[in-house]
Amino acid sequence: LAGGFGTLKGKRVLVAGPHAWMYFASGGEPLTPMLFMHFTGGPKVDEFVAQRIFYHGEPDVVIVTNTVPAPLHARITKWIEKGCSAQKVAMPPGFNAKYATLVPYEFGTEILLLQRTAPTP
Repeated sequence: LAGGFGTLKGKRVLVAGPHAWMYFASGGEPLTPMLFMHFTGGPKVDEFVAQRIFYHGEPDVVIVTNTVPAPLHARITKWIEKGCSAQKVAMPPGFNAKYATLVPYEFGTEILLLQRTAPTP
């Protein structure tokens, strides 16, 4: 994928969405308490995931692949407030239609690539 993916070698990456393959595509190091993060468990599970999302420390990069539940969105927003750059990467034409035939999890029309701009304490 263009737009910075595959160039995150040596960076700690969190994929916010059910797309674990993005860890491999990014070239980064997974920094997540759960490799496969899907949002089908309901509000209590969403809150649990949000509480644990930075269990192993804060990432250098967050890749948002689709809409995230409100509790997780709030945690990512607090991480953003510490300083990061944001880049939107549009998915190629036809990608989502093809992806939907292969995997039952939603994929956004664009990916949000958030990178830490200040050192993580």
